[in-house]
Amino acid sequence: MADLSPIVQGAGALLSVWGQWQAGRAAKAEGQLQAAAARLQANQMRRAAQQAVVAGQQRAQEELRNARLLASRAIVLSAAGGGDPSDPTISRILIGIADEGFRRAGVEFANAREEARGLRMQALATQFEGENAAAQGRVKQAAYRLEASTALLGAGASLYERYKGSEGEDKKAAKQEVGADVTFVRPRGSVGH
Repeated sequence: MADLSPIVQGAGALLSVWGQWQAGRAAKAEGQLQAAAARLQANQMRRAAQQAVVAGQQRAQEELRNARLLASRAIVLSAAGGGDPSDPTISRILIGIADEGFRRAGVEFANAREEARGLRMQALATQFEGENAAAQGRVKQAAYRLEASTALLGAGASLYERYKGSEGEDKKAAKQEVGADVTFVRPRGSVGH
């Protein structure tokens, strides 16, 4: 019965190589998937940053409108009480209302800009994480391919070491059967010339 161990060993090596190759492809695909998810999340954060600025502008406008309404009410109340809007006390009150309205509007706008800046920074960090995941996937794929190549070379070397003497024994046996030197001549034009 023929020795099947070289065939089994070769098949095992090929399966190992194929498995490593597939693991490398999977690692690269996982990295690409994580990068795509990170890009999507980063884009959503950028949109949220834009919306935060718009919302802050709206809140600032609302604060200014409230200040104008309060100043208008102060004028009406002073006029109803017999006061003159040009009176220095009333003027100081109106200026204070306007200043407070501008301050509140500025705070709202600054808060919105700060929130948007934070979201943009988060988006950059998320995008970087995604790019890093994709790069790690490529590195893992290269490592799996190298491991597969190493396994294939190792199996080939093992088979060669195991069976390198058997080729010489086959030639000796053929010489003894024929009783002369047996050499194999390659025809002209064949591969290797």
